[in-house]
Amino acid sequence: PAILAGGGGTSQASDMMDYHSIEIRRIETQWPTPDLRDAFTTTPPGFHLVLAGLAKSGFSAMALRMVAAVAGLAAWLVAWRVAAAWCGASRAALLIAPLACSPYLLGSAIWLTTDASALALGAATSGLALVGWRRSRDAWATAVLGAGTVLVRQIMLWCGVPGVLRAWMEP
Repeated sequence: PAILAGGGGTSQASDMMDYHSIEIRRIETQWPTPDLRDAFTTTPPGFHLVLAGLAKSGFSAMALRMVAAVAGLAAWLVAWRVAAAWCGASRAALLIAPLACSPYLLGSAIWLTTDASALALGAATSGLALVGWRRSRDAWATAVLGAGTVLVRQIMLWCGVPGVLRAWMEP
């Protein structure tokens, strides 16, 4: 109830109110040509651009937070799918369960921060390279997912390494 009422005392709640919401609103007011040089956050603009576009098209603040919740669910589902490719669905669910309880992922799924979106994109990038690669054009899909990951959180650059190595090692 406190979450739905806008309450909270977590660092993610503070980040949402003090940085991310402000940046989303700033970009929304400048839409469709925001000045990305004058960002209010230290993260890349990908997350904020997407949410500002959704806000501009009529999404409410609560709807934007629901998008964050979907990103958190997507992060868990993608990680589960990658693990299931190696060890089966039920064992993968047990192995990935700590991720679902992680305050890092939960906080980002509840509040508007970049972590859940970056983790979902990063898991998809690595997962495609590690278990989903079927044809050479998957290298392009991995590159696009990797670029999207870095546009949300630059620190997630490491997620592109499996794709680069896979493309390099392919005959």
